[in-house]
Formats: sequence, C-alpha cells, structure tokens
Amino acid sequence: MCHPRDCKKYSLMFPFMSLFVPLKLSSSLVIRKASLSLRRCALLVTLSYGMVPLAKQWVVLIQTVTAHGSRTHFARCMRTAAAGYKEITINGLVQLPPPTQAATFAASQDFMDWWRWDSIGAACEPRCGGCRCGNCQPGGKEMTISEERDLEQIKSGLTYVTSDHHSEKPHWHAKYPWMEHPVTLPNNRRAVEATFLRTEKQLARELQWKVAYKAQVHDMVERNAAVKLSKEELANWTGPVWYISHLIAPNPHSATTLVRLVWNSSQKFRGQSLNNLLIKGPDVLNDIRAVLIRFRQGVFAALGDIKKMYNSVWLEDQEVHLHRFLWRDFEDEDVQEYAITRVNIGDKPAGCIAQVAMRETANLPMFHHLAEERRVLEQDAYVDDILTSHNDLSQLKQITANVEQILKAGGFYMKPWVYSGQSGRTESRQLERKEPPVMVLPNQLSEENNKALGLGYEPECDKFHLMVAVNLSKKKKKMRLGENLLKDEVRSQVPNPLTLRELLSQVSWLYDPLGLVTPVKQKGAILVGRAFQEAKVKYSPENTWDAPLSEGLREDAVCLFEDYAELGQLRFVRALTPPDTCAEPCGITFSDGSERSYGAVLYLRWKSPQGASPRPG
Repeated sequence: MCHPRDCKKYSLMFPFMSLFVPLKLSSSLVIRKASLSLRRCALLVTLSYGMVPLAKQWVVLIQTVTAHGSRTHFARCMRTAAAGYKEITINGLVQLPPPTQAATFAASQDFMDWWRWDSIGAACEPRCGGCRCGNCQPGGKEMTISEERDLEQIKSGLTYVTSDHHSEKPHWHAKYPWMEHPVTLPNNRRAVEATFLRTEKQLARELQWKVAYKAQVHDMVERNAAVKLSKEELANWTGPVWYISHLIAPNPHSATTLVRLVWNSSQKFRGQSLNNLLIKGPDVLNDIRAVLIRFRQGVFAALGDIKKMYNSVWLEDQEVHLHRFLWRDFEDEDVQEYAITRVNIGDKPAGCIAQVAMRETANLPMFHHLAEERRVLEQDAYVDDILTSHNDLSQLKQITANVEQILKAGGFYMKPWVYSGQSGRTESRQLERKEPPVMVLPNQLSEENNKALGLGYEPECDKFHLMVAVNLSKKKKKMRLGENLLKDEVRSQVPNPLTLRELLSQVSWLYDPLGLVTPVKQKGAILVGRAFQEAKVKYSPENTWDAPLSEGLREDAVCLFEDYAELGQLRFVRALTPPDTCAEPCGITFSDGSERSYGAVLYLRWKSPQGASPRPG
C-alpha cells in the first residue's frame, strides 16, 4: 500500500486532497470477491466512489465474521454475521498486518456448489440485468473475449452436409477446437488396455451389469456411432492416434439401464490427455429456471427429448482415430479395436458443439420464416430436453411439428412429444422396449415416470411433483440398498447418533429449482448452518463431517426428514396462466427477511370472465 502522495502520479484527474479517504463515506460497498468461511476470518473489501476506484488506493475493512445470522447489509448477502469493524486510514507509510488465515470446515466442492445454488438472487456482485446490444450470446450469458473467440472456433469447425459417405441424410460434421495439434499425443494403447481389463473384471463380478454394458457398446455400433476398425484401416492410417478408456457408472434412477458406459477423455498418459489439448468453449446452456418458468407460462405444454443428442454430430476422420477404444464380448476372445464416429459426451467441447450445431440448424435460410420455432430451440431447450408451452393447443402442436422438422434437417431426431393432458411417451416407450429390464431396484424410476429437468411431471393431470425421498440406508456402488422411508418410519430409522455428513446428504438431495417448497428447503439450510456452528465449537476441523449432532439438532433433523417424506405426495399445477384470460397479468410482490433467512413471493393476477380462481404456484 502506498502513500497518497505516491498515488497522485497515477490519477492526475483528482485533486491531491481528494486522495485522502475520509472516515465516513456515503458511497456503496462493493464486494469484489467473497466466499463462505465457517471459521473466523478477515474479510477484505474494496471501496469505490461511484464507478472509479479512489486513485487506485485500497481501503481495508477488517471484519470478523461467523457463520450464522447477519447484522449488516453486505454481511447478510454473504449469510454471515458481522461481529465488528475496524477501519484503517493512512496518515503515512504504514505496514498493515496480513489478514488472518484459517482453514474452513467446508472443503467439499459439492457443498459449495449446493450452497451457491440455494443462494439464488443473493449475489453481492452487480450483474447485467438485460441485453443492451440486441445480439446476446447463446444461453443469455455474458462472454469474455476469449470465450467469444472459442465459440467462433467451434462454429468454424462445424460443416453442414446434405449427404456423404457417413449418411445419406443431412447432418453436421465437427472438427474439434485444438489448443495444440494432436500430433503431440503419444500412443497410449497399452495404458488403456490395462484400464479395459480392470473394467472387464469388474463387469465379470456383476453379470447383470455386464449385460447392460455390452448392450450399449452394440447399440453404438448398430447406430454407426462407433465402428470396428479393420487391420487395413489400422495399418493405413498415418495420422495421430489416441485411445479412450471407458468406465462403469451406476445409474440408480433408471429401470432399464442399470449402468452407463462413460468415456474418460481426461485420462492422462505421460502427462497428456485428450481433454488437455481441447478448448471447452463457453457455457451456452439456457438457465434452467428460466426454461422451467417459461414451461409454466402457457395453458398447454409440450415436452420433447432429442435422441442421443451428442451422437447426432459426426466427427472428422482425424477425430475418429483420436477416439479409438478397446472391446470384446467374451474374455477368451482377442481384444478388438473400435473407434467413435460421433461427438463423444466425455470430450471437453462436446456440450458446446452439440448445442451450437442444433441452434445453427435453426438458423439455416430455409427456416427463417419459422420465428417461433426458432425461438423455442434457442430459449426453451436445455441440453437434449425441449419444454415449451402455449395458450392454443393447435398452435402448440404445429410449433412442435415444425421444431421436429428443423431438427431433422440437422440430423437430430426426437422421441415422441408428451403433451399436457395425455401421455404419448409412455406408450411409445413400451413399443420401443426390446427386452424387459433385468432388475428393478426399490428406488429406480419406472417407465411411466416423466421428468421435466429434474422435477417429476404428470402430463395427464398437468402437475409437477418433487422427486425427493428420505433414505439413510447404506450404499453399494453409489446406490442406496434400502427403500425410501415413509413418514411413520423416519423416526425409528434415522441413525443415532446422526452425523453432519448424513444431514447434509439428505438436505442437499432436495432439488427444487422453481422454489415450490422453499419454506421447507430453508429450514434445511438453517439446520445445516446450526450444525456447522455447533461443530465449530465442539470438534476440530478434521473431525467435523462424521461428528455426532447434539440431541436437540438430531430431533430437529428428524422433524425435517418427516416433512421431506411427505413432500413427494404434493402436487403443483404447472400452468400459471388460467384459461380465457382477458388481459396481461399484474404482479404483486412481498418480501421479508430476518437474521436467519430472507425471501420473496410474487402473485400474478389476471382478469377472467370465470371470476376468482386461485391457482397455487
């Protein structure tokens, strides 16, 4: 930190006396960087006057914080409490003591992600609230110059063809965006073969898994998403070569696919991996809450799902040989070499490539007249799900038919649409199913289940429900072995003692992107905060997660779990707009807060010839 006289040369536009910081400032505090700390720490805050930093001079506010209720405005934004402030002003060259550093209890990235997701609308850092340029990036997100450059590189690598040796139907080709030419990659076949043999032994111990796993490999070959390489192809190829290992991923939420085959493009060999050389591209996904809210806007709704979306884009020849893999059906056979021919879901830029290809299909000249259909593909899609709504059912069906036509022109194919008031997907799934499931675990979804971005959706009655349950049974291969608990079973089945790890596992399991059960969700967040406060006093940081909760906290957790057990029985009307409305709605908003929590609620009010008709949202 320098003296104001030294700062003067860096800011000639200000008078010398203005560089001294007064004891009181009327300007607002802006927290540039702040993260949750569960122990006492020092918080450094940068003061700005208007939009210009005070002559590049930093003023330090040392704030002691704790991890419970707040008593100051900016501390409340962090969900912490301010114990006191100490303002340091500079009268000369002063050597400030470094801020105290302490490890936090919450080292888990998963916990921090859950906390940030739960803190929607509470960000302290100002963000742009809308488009001013008229040319927003995909997903409505701001991009850095580097991200815009990466996006252009991905777009330039896409080639649209009406037919070629791959397929007689229109489709996209993708050339991957490389940071470094892949010729530098070594031949990693031996390392990948060792990984394959370990996977093969693991599958041999779980015969039902092996059947499901082998079926997925054969399915890729049948769909031309993978090809078996002949000896001639292996001998004639002179370009770079890289092998991708595949691993087992248990899939507890599916009745037909017990395990999934996942590709590990990040596996390193001699310090290098495929993903290390690839550009990821920007995040072009739409905001999941925005998609769901628009899905609730119209009286009638449609839900669509793109088949194998990532595999809809073909790879160039170079990329194909950089996606070789090993497989054999039986252990007494020779290991055979295959190659992936489509965009691979394990590759770093795969998500961006698939999304951009889909949107570029909608921008083809032949579809410029389909404005609403293009909007649906640009705004109402999230990965491979399309959720849209309209106040006129006939227009909605026309829109979905045109959307399907657009996607087909780009090589994307859809499963049958599901419309509110009917269930077209259930019957089609039963017709498409070739084999009955080998095993159905207690907590797997049945074929009749429909999902809307993580929420349960019942199209017949056009209602949402939360896919939440209480299950504290042991896990085997990441799957709970016991059944979900009923409310009457919770008190007797909750472990005693109950640990902070088990509490957080159940609380974070409640996924509610629309805020349908916010009061119950907030109770869980508050309870987790209390548990951390208790652990801070009683235990050392390394013993926090598996330390038992006090009897009082355990009793509160049991009551919370009993509430969770009943949430799955609640049903919420999807459509916010009532039928036969006369005008646009007006909104009435209420908000309130305390030291523990804060929230807001919005009521929408329409004029309707049917009179008063409350619709819970």
